Amino acid sequence: MGYVGLREDDYAWITTQLVKVANACCGGRIVSVLEGGYKIQGRVVSAFGRSVAAHVGALCSGVTEKWDTGRERVSASTGLINMHCRVRAGMPGGAHA
Repeated sequence: MGYVGLREDDYAWITTQLVKVANACCGGRIVSVLEGGYKIQGRVVSAFGRSVAAHVGALCSGVTEKWDTGRERVSASTGLINMHCRVRAGMPGGAHA
């Protein structure tokens, strides 16, 4: 999506992590806002549409776990490193999908 190089599964993962943080610190409350101005053209469903669906799906998934700083730090670092490696390697689904 855009030039950030994230795919819809990345948005779902990030959103799930944010839900866990929200569960731990603010009763699970999250405000999600789309800023607009996106390119929405694409295949049957654009990259933007797929990413929004993944984000909203993760918000509505019913995750009740709370962020565990000891355990999640490793998971978060690994997830971000994997996303970065895909972008750097120019893998499908990256910045130009």
